[in-house]
Amino acid sequence: MRNLTFFFKAILIFKLAFISGMASAFKDSIIAVVENEVITSNELLETGKKNTSSSDVKQILDNEIDKKIILLEIKKRNIEPSKEVINLALNDLAKINGLSLNALINLPNFDFTLKELKFNFSREILKKEIIQSANIEIQDSEVLASLSENPKKIYDDRVLVNQLKLKSLTIDPEKEANSEEIKSYLLDVVQKFKTQKTSINDLNTLISSESKYINQTLWIARQDVPSQFYEFLDKIPVGEISEPILLDGVWTLIFVKDKFKKDITLSIVKSNIKKLKEAAFFNNWLKESRENYYIKIFNKKFDAKS
Repeated sequence: MRNLTFFFKAILIFKLAFISGMASAFKDSIIAVVENEVITSNELLETGKKNTSSSDVKQILDNEIDKKIILLEIKKRNIEPSKEVINLALNDLAKINGLSLNALINLPNFDFTLKELKFNFSREILKKEIIQSANIEIQDSEVLASLSENPKKIYDDRVLVNQLKLKSLTIDPEKEANSEEIKSYLLDVVQKFKTQKTSINDLNTLISSESKYINQTLWIARQDVPSQFYEFLDKIPVGEISEPILLDGVWTLIFVKDKFKKDITLSIVKSNIKKLKEAAFFNNWLKESRENYYIKIFNKKFDAKS
């Protein structure tokens, strides 16, 4: 089972957005420089918004300057997301958009998509490094204020399961069983379990001594597993066992021992407060970091001092 707790899924929505009037004003000119990184009018066009008031344009440029500083810090610290993380994110992005991975890769804007994906993951890694130095404390008064603003309770569904993974099985003394033979064997185990009304604690006795298996009991929270897997658990009543399922390449039986809803309101409120404080700390660090970099804005229209 793949645990997605740490894996910060990047569900990216890319839009071809253009700022009306800007193209004729700049004609792909250099708008600003951050150290040896340039910001061009084309970059502003790619990241721009449809609302083109003067304050919005300045904000877009300000964001681009922050982005260049982050890129420089990423390079300086040799930060790079793993290929595994990027591949997982690309597969998720393809599924979200109803595409195969090959179809996503063949899109004309894929290079831009991949660049932004890597940047977002690298930015998160950088952020984690920066906030390590933050001494963030959550006061009881902050929690109470948040709870008073939104008194609605938050619950997380939990399922207690007994999971039996059949790693290998020897039916023929000369060789191990193949995948379909293991599945067939487990189907027979399920049938015996149901007809003999065997206790889950005695499930091991139904498994051949020639088998290599893992039998473990664990609580599963909805937020920790893929939605499709939890939907599968929802369909198994308490006290019932699943049909054999292929999980992470291993044939598995799942017995549902209990289900309940856990009140996680307090932990969610504290987590949200912590995230806000971490974001504020990172943004303040980013603002202070501007003093360490040469920044030149060539068009007075965008200069904050003008």
